Amino acid sequence: MSVVFLTGYSGFIGGHLGQLLLEQGHTLHLLGRSSPQGLEQYQNHWKWTKGDIESKELVREAMEGCEFGFHLAGYARLWSKDPSIWFRINTQGAENVMEAALQLGMRRLIHTSTAGTIGPSLPGIPAKEETIRHHDFFHPYESSKFLSEERALRYAQRGLDVVVVNPTRVYGPGELSESNAFARLADLYLKGKWNTLPGDGSRLGSYAWIEDVVHGIMAALERGRTGERYLLGGENLSYTDFFKILAEVSGKSVKMKPVALPLMLTFSKMQTWRAELTGKPPLIVPSWVRKYEYDWAVNSSKAVDELGYTLTPFRDGMAETVKFLSERKSK
Repeated sequence: MSVVFLTGYSGFIGGHLGQLLLEQGHTLHLLGRSSPQGLEQYQNHWKWTKGDIESKELVREAMEGCEFGFHLAGYARLWSKDPSIWFRINTQGAENVMEAALQLGMRRLIHTSTAGTIGPSLPGIPAKEETIRHHDFFHPYESSKFLSEERALRYAQRGLDVVVVNPTRVYGPGELSESNAFARLADLYLKGKWNTLPGDGSRLGSYAWIEDVVHGIMAALERGRTGERYLLGGENLSYTDFFKILAEVSGKSVKMKPVALPLMLTFSKMQTWRAELTGKPPLIVPSWVRKYEYDWAVNSSKAVDELGYTLTPFRDGMAETVKFLSERKSK
């Protein structure tokens, strides 16, 4: 078994990945600001370095002795008083990880980005890895992640064995964080606290089951090609279909109300103004509302063909998610 460097263990995908690596017998070197939880049974198989990827010294310290690495840490929040934070963490932080991996001779590094870097899909044509982006970036998260992918390509040219993975809208059992936004949305729906659709509900997105994504990341370590990126998606569904299937698997039917995008845009601007005055994070920001004007369907055939990636039907994944949410509620 290998000694593996992992950032982002406290996140939704990183936590699932870390657990899988430990179950397989690997030893983890974790870098993060807070002490990792839920590792009591793996006492001698993990080491934690307190810090973050903005520190080159701490990144190198945590990475010492590791054969492989998975970089998942990032700043994914919608808003910050400091607009540079996305680029400090998502771009420069990723470069710090790549530089340390190159200097230390790491055998392979998997860099986790986002499908948002590729951009919206055209009508009837799901986006692929080589799709040319025809729109500016909507949010600093996307642009900072795109720059991190450019860094990965440069490091691949310098000799680092680095592979990029691009998950879509990942959902499933786990913490109801911003990284697991669609499980959180399902939870609000089940509690009767959500009944709205963005626009007319017809816009498409790709919903990826957490277990598929985690195994896809592992497959990228084993079979991915250096300097390439792989879309890790799921079923392409409209918001209307999302809630229709959620109603069917949960047995809870809620009458959904479309909300016009201009109204959402006005609300998001008010939220942002309030955030600037009070420091309280907004529920949504204008740049994110504009994403609802487009489809975000993807084609994961490259990952399927080269990595053996699998796509769990959304109905099956959401049924498991609803079961988790129900059990969580009853505890």
